[in-house]
Amino acid sequence: MLNVFQQQIIDRSQNPLFKGAVDGATHTAEGANLSCGDELTWQIRVANGIITEIRHQTRACSVCAASADLLAEELQGKPFSTCQDWTTDQVAELLGIPLSPIRLKCALLPLEALKTAQPSTPK
Repeated sequence: MLNVFQQQIIDRSQNPLFKGAVDGATHTAEGANLSCGDELTWQIRVANGIITEIRHQTRACSVCAASADLLAEELQGKPFSTCQDWTTDQVAELLGIPLSPIRLKCALLPLEALKTAQPSTPK
């Protein structure tokens, strides 16, 4: 039987709440884990220093996809500058399960990518 956190990871990877694109994104970021093939793109709209909308597009394992979705939920409505303050421990706490070193790398990819977010080039 799965515990609550394991079920949350499955649910968030299969039915993410923050998956997709952001019209008028002001910032973007990309990340990849070459050892396992996880790929992630962030699109973020920031207004007056606040994240007003944040979405991810992932081709990744369930841990990485769930981590991205949970992180987006935590950051929406918060100052963009707080992205830099997030730690490994906070991401692990969001997931709520013990993570092996390999799975920790999957869980941290969304945060690592997010910390590299740059202003988007207008199209």
